[in-house]
Amino acid sequence: MLVKLEGNEYPLEPQETVLDCLVRHGIPAPHACKNGVCHTCMMRVVNGEPGADSQKGLKASRAAQNYFLPCSCIPDNN
Repeated sequence: MLVKLEGNEYPLEPQETVLDCLVRHGIPAPHACKNGVCHTCMMRVVNGEPGADSQKGLKASRAAQNYFLPCSCIPDNN
C-alpha cells in the first residue's frame, strides 16, 4: 500500500496510519492529538474515497468532499 502526496509515494507498514507513515518519512504533516479529536491533520482524498472510520467526527459537508483524518486512516489492501 502506498500513500501518494504531492506527486510522491510513501510505502505504508501493515496497520500503519496515513499520518504515521508521513511522519516516518519526514513529511511535515500538521498534527496534534493523533486521535481524531483536534482535526489538525485533516486532508482530502483526490482519487478514491477515504474509509468511513477516517471521517468520524467530521461535518457531513467535509466528509462529502472526501476530507478525512489521516491519524485514524489505516488503508486496507482491498
